[in-house]
Amino acid sequence: MQLDRWQRLKRLFHEALNLGPEREAFLTRATAGDQGLADDVLSLLAANDNRRGDTPVSAGGAPTPGERLLELVEVEEELSRALEGRYSFAGPLGRGGMALVLQATDLRHDRPVAVKVLTTRPGGGIDSRRFLVEIRVTARLHHPHILPLFDSGEVDGHLFYVMPLVAGESLQQLLARQRPLPFERVLRITEDVASALDYAHSSGVVHRDIKPGN
Repeated sequence: MQLDRWQRLKRLFHEALNLGPEREAFLTRATAGDQGLADDVLSLLAANDNRRGDTPVSAGGAPTPGERLLELVEVEEELSRALEGRYSFAGPLGRGGMALVLQATDLRHDRPVAVKVLTTRPGGGIDSRRFLVEIRVTARLHHPHILPLFDSGEVDGHLFYVMPLVAGESLQQLLARQRPLPFERVLRITEDVASALDYAHSSGVVHRDIKPGN
């Protein structure tokens, strides 16, 4: 989701929270015919309403799209409050099975960063232990093709760490846009990845999720 759309989604969600039956009419006007945006806000509101009523939308199953959006909103806002003055958050960049990545600005150093946040709470078992290992491993690796660790910590029950925000696209996005790649570029990418993996392996680290999207 584009960051300006994300900010608009959050603003409309908060504006509609205390409205009653007029919610849909308000969103129709406020979204100016953008039905996708209106549907996203309504799914957020439904997830919030059902949780307040102790009736999870996805009881017994996987989270609904609205519940996943609500989790993103809440995690970002919790981090914004706890890290006010250190980081300014702009919105989500992506998410995986146990964590999400947020775009932010490091206010102290005036630089763009990516903040990876564990969505499960500490003490939540194997996810927390894996995430802490990931932080320690990242902190001790220093290589031109491995993102360094800038910061890490725990706020409001969420483990997080901070890394540089790299502009551009992933290899997966590049391949979706351009195939085949010139041989020279394929060779350069392969050499860069192999160099990083060789360094990691020599440091006792095995990356088990190498793929174009990463």
